[in-house]
Amino acid sequence: VSGPLMQVVGPSSRLVLEKAGEPKEGKSVYEKVRVVQGVGTFLLPPGHAKNQKFEALSSTVVAAVQGTIFRFEVTSIETSVTVIRGEVSVGAVDSTEAPTVLKEGERAIHKDGAMAVDTLPTSELDRLRNELQEKRTALPPDAWSF
Repeated sequence: VSGPLMQVVGPSSRLVLEKAGEPKEGKSVYEKVRVVQGVGTFLLPPGHAKNQKFEALSSTVVAAVQGTIFRFEVTSIETSVTVIRGEVSVGAVDSTEAPTVLKEGERAIHKDGAMAVDTLPTSELDRLRNELQEKRTALPPDAWSF
């Protein structure tokens, strides 16, 4: 995936990168990451190019984002999207309903064909931020900064 997108992939996770379109004057670049299994944490800084769109998806859920940090987790039972910073539009792949906009600290869980939204306790949100910061500091200094 091009641009200043950073992906942190959990152990035993499988992601498939899908990209449609090349940058052209006035046209959008559309990027997708399909999370087949496990955890992907995606960081798209607020300065992420305006002509780039990004989606993370599973077989049941799609999350469309720009300028945010979020965690996308797929298990055999459920798919969850947790917003660490920014906002993420989340909806079921086969739904005709408008997507739900999750804000910082909110999580959507899709299980048994239904989507539920809850708010993380501050301690859980802080734990996710700290975990991400630890992974970020393990990277070379010029790799990326948020």
